Amino acid sequence: IFINKDTVHMTDNQALAQAIKLHSSGDVAAAEKSYRTIIQSGRMAPEAYINLASICQSTGRAQEAIKLCQAAVNIAPQFTQARVNLALTLLSEKMFDEAIIQLNELVDSKPNSADIYNFLGIAFKGAGQFEQAISSYEKALQINPDFFQANQNLGLLYRGQGELLKAQDCFQNALSKKPDYLDAKNSLGLTLMDLKKYQEAEIQFEAIIRLQPKFLQAHFNLGIVQKLLAKFSSAVSCFKTVLELKNDYFDAYYQLALIYEVLKDYKAAQVSLSDVIKLNPTYPEAHRVLGRVYLAQNKFELAEESFNQAISVNPNYSEAYNDFGFLMESQGKLTEAAEKYQKAIEINPQYGAAYRHLSVVHKFLEGDSLIEDMETLYSSYEDNSDSENRKHLGFALGKAYEDIKDYAKASKYIDVANQLKRSEYSYSTDDDIQLFDQLRSIYNNLKAVQLTLADSEVTPVFVVGMPRSGTTLVEQILASHSEVQGAGELTEFSNLLFKYFPYSLWPNCFDKDDVAGKLKGLAIDYLNIIKEKSLGHTYVIDKMPLNFRFIGFIKLIFPQAKIVHCGRDPFDTCLSIYKNSFAVGNSFSNNLQEIGHYHNLYKELMEFWSEQFPNELYSLSYESIVQQQQTESKALIKGLGLEWQEQCLEFYNKGSSVKTASAYQVRQPIYNSSVKSADKYGQMLEPLVPIIGKDCYKLIVNE
Repeated sequence: IFINKDTVHMTDNQALAQAIKLHSSGDVAAAEKSYRTIIQSGRMAPEAYINLASICQSTGRAQEAIKLCQAAVNIAPQFTQARVNLALTLLSEKMFDEAIIQLNELVDSKPNSADIYNFLGIAFKGAGQFEQAISSYEKALQINPDFFQANQNLGLLYRGQGELLKAQDCFQNALSKKPDYLDAKNSLGLTLMDLKKYQEAEIQFEAIIRLQPKFLQAHFNLGIVQKLLAKFSSAVSCFKTVLELKNDYFDAYYQLALIYEVLKDYKAAQVSLSDVIKLNPTYPEAHRVLGRVYLAQNKFELAEESFNQAISVNPNYSEAYNDFGFLMESQGKLTEAAEKYQKAIEINPQYGAAYRHLSVVHKFLEGDSLIEDMETLYSSYEDNSDSENRKHLGFALGKAYEDIKDYAKASKYIDVANQLKRSEYSYSTDDDIQLFDQLRSIYNNLKAVQLTLADSEVTPVFVVGMPRSGTTLVEQILASHSEVQGAGELTEFSNLLFKYFPYSLWPNCFDKDDVAGKLKGLAIDYLNIIKEKSLGHTYVIDKMPLNFRFIGFIKLIFPQAKIVHCGRDPFDTCLSIYKNSFAVGNSFSNNLQEIGHYHNLYKELMEFWSEQFPNELYSLSYESIVQQQQTESKALIKGLGLEWQEQCLEFYNKGSSVKTASAYQVRQPIYNSSVKSADKYGQMLEPLVPIIGKDCYKLIVNE
């Protein structure tokens, strides 16, 4: 709120007229001198007081402005503009109670002024008197139904109180009166985001930018919503535009870092985060995300340093403690991990994600007080008032009741958690059917392509299969060998494939003359990446399970690559997917029917690859390696052409980083409690039976 210097009460007084002329022409210093001369002369000129007050207000002298406006009111109590300016100056200084007194005086003298009621609404809102604020805005709109600013202010109040549908109505009403009211469009877009109507929000922000290309906040908000829609390239462009308009907007750098983190472009994320920290060294969120970025690269000491920095800036930063816990868990420091998760919960007892993470490293027993704590919190969200925390608690309680062998209760919580998570995104099995069909047909068209690659110092080992099929266990056994380095679940192969051959252009982009050149470029880029991760080892494991989709491309460009296919009982596999919460990706994983259909697609595609590459895929089952560890481990090592080393039997002592849902399990000696685990959840898994059948477990194993 500001005082408009053009708001003056004209007079015949020549000195005042001259002062107003100077003021209007922009000669503020001369105008101020003239106003002060008039006031010092003792003339009863309230106009001089309020105009001098406007100068003081605009030059940061608010308290003097208030005194001048009050003097004008004292001189001329019936001079309405003096009281209006006093009220607005008080509002600008957040002196809401004092402003309310002045505005109530104005209501008595101007009962039909919509403006006064609008200002009164602002004052009541600032004072925390929300019902009175709503009443004031509604009175303003009753007097003037076309008062779009009052609709905007009422909408902002409702949004602040979480009354999102009412807020949406208010912003739409404002726009019906003034379609080019950009602030209302922006507010409507933010409210639609709150309602998770991301595509509708995107339309609002894009409309603002068409009308006003330099509306900085619209570019920023559009970037946020496009990030939520996984339109990462477009979101990056938005945040870069923000930085062109305002190069010290550190939150835009921060949002870029978050996107680069999702895309696993960790170097770019580090650059953006360093820019944030340069601009705002005490921004704890930047230090926390930097810690996550270092963790993703197995730079544990740097990650720990960043998490500690975030906590030193904000000792009550529960999210930083939660991430710190995951750092400890990834290194097998399970006691320390539990302590960090517990600290996060101590700071924020409603932190559902911390409970879920704690449940992974905590062995629950009958009568465990942690179960009671989680159930109490879970019950408080029965109306889905906080679906995010309820979702995390559901997965945690599912794990808790599984530990104490109450599978009926575990099923109940797991089902609800998955329903909540599935509601967060759109997915269709049809999209994967199309992808898998294209993978087969494209490979059939490409398999005659001849590529010539120079010998590489490293040999990639792809460990593939359905998620939760034992890929982490196999990686840990292999990585215990002195010639093998485990690199974890890498997205680089699929990222490079879609970089060289954008999926939107499939299958036509594979008909071009430069296909061989692009495949060679993909191969060189990937080999450079894994060479950097090899740490001098000859073999590097990429255990991204879903790389099973790309076996045709892998064998085409890396004929020397080793591919290990992990299979597991379909019901055990689907159960393990369903009861564990994946951080990103695996959109099929939160609905049993969709998991079952995806499993069938996987099975059919693996049969196709096995036909194309007979005796070139090393296949083994989770059950066999659990039940015959030594025999299967020796065969696995031999299958890679390596000499047996005894330490491969004690993989759990290796201490390498594991950042998947198996992080706890692979720190223990092999156990077989997960074999036939689906039998304990028969009723919950019934939707799978008509899809994958009761007797469908078949795995092609090397002779």
